[in-house]
Amino acid sequence: MAITGSSDFVTHLEYIVLSLLFTLILSSLATRLRNQSLPIDDQVKCLSRGYVWLAMISIVGVLLTFVLLQCGFSHSALIEADILNANIEDGADYVWSFLSVVSQSIAIRVPFFQEYGFLCGLYHEPHILAYNVFPCILYLLGQTNKAFHRIGLILLSIVFVLFCGSTTNLIALLGCLVVWAFLSIRHHPIYVLLGISFIVGIVLWYISYDDTLSLVVINRITDSSNVSSEASRNLLKFAFTPKTLFGTNMFSSSMMWQTINNEDVGYIPFIMNIFFLFFYIRNIVILLFAKEKNSKAVGYASLYFLLHSAKMGMLMYKSYLLLFFVFLQTIIIEHYGRVSTSRKSIS
Repeated sequence: MAITGSSDFVTHLEYIVLSLLFTLILSSLATRLRNQSLPIDDQVKCLSRGYVWLAMISIVGVLLTFVLLQCGFSHSALIEADILNANIEDGADYVWSFLSVVSQSIAIRVPFFQEYGFLCGLYHEPHILAYNVFPCILYLLGQTNKAFHRIGLILLSIVFVLFCGSTTNLIALLGCLVVWAFLSIRHHPIYVLLGISFIVGIVLWYISYDDTLSLVVINRITDSSNVSSEASRNLLKFAFTPKTLFGTNMFSSSMMWQTINNEDVGYIPFIMNIFFLFFYIRNIVILLFAKEKNSKAVGYASLYFLLHSAKMGMLMYKSYLLLFFVFLQTIIIEHYGRVSTSRKSIS
C-alpha cells in the first residue's frame, strides 16, 4: 500500500494505533477474565458488554427520539463534519435531535418511520446504523433462551429494518435467516417453520399495507444504474482485481462513483484479503456448528457483519467491529479447543 500524501499517512497511522490499542484492551480484559476462572459464557458477555451498550444507545436513542417527535416535541441542532460533506452536497441535511442523528433527505423509503428523516442513532447513515446495530441484535437473540425475549428482539429487528430502509440490511438478514433455517430445521422443524411463518406473515402484511420499501428494494436489485448499487459493485471489483504488486491504496474509496480510475488494490493486499476471508468464514462455520449458544450467537453476528460488509469491499478492514468479532471468535474457538483436548487426554 503506497502512501499518497501526508493526510493519508496520518489517517493510516491513526487507524493502526487505534487498532493496536483496541486489541491490547481486549487482550488485557480477556486475560483478566480468564485468570478469574470465569466460564467462557461469562467471559464473552463481559467482553461484549461495551459493544452491547453502544448499540443500545443508538437503539434507545432512535426509539425515544421518534416517540418525542411523534408527540409534537421539537429539537434540532445542525451537525457539521467533514465525513458528511459528500452527502450534504447531494442534498442531505444532518441535525442532532434529542438522542439521535437525523439525516434529512428528499428520498423517503419507508413512510411513517422516516417521516422526520432517517434516524441514525450515533451514526450518520441508516445503512451504517444497521451495519453496527444488527450484529448486536443477532448476538442477543442467540444468547437468550426465553421465548418472550426472542419475540421482543425479532420485533425490534423488524422495526429497525423499517427505520433503516436499507436493502443491504435486508439481504444480509435474509442470508442469516436462510443459514439458520438450514442448520436448525433438522433438529427443530416445527420451531423453524413457525418462526419463518411468523416473519413471512409480518412481511406480507406490511407489503399489503405499504409497498414503498419493497419497491425500493426491487429497484435497488434490478436497476444496474442505481448509484448505491454501482458504488458497491465498484468497491467489490476493486477488491478482487489487482493489477500491480503493492497497489496504490487498499482503503481508497475514490472508485465508488467511477468504473475507470488509476486506483489499484495490489496483489499483496488481495492475497491477504483472500486468506482472511477464508479463515473468517471457517471460524463462522465452526461457531455455527457448535452446540454452545454463545458460539452460535457470535457466529450469526459475525455472519451478518460479513454479508453486510460485501457493500464495503476493502473498507471493511477500517471497522473496529471486525477486530472485535475476530477476537471473540478466537477466544471461543481456543477455549473449546482446549476443553476438547483436555477431555481426550483424560479419557
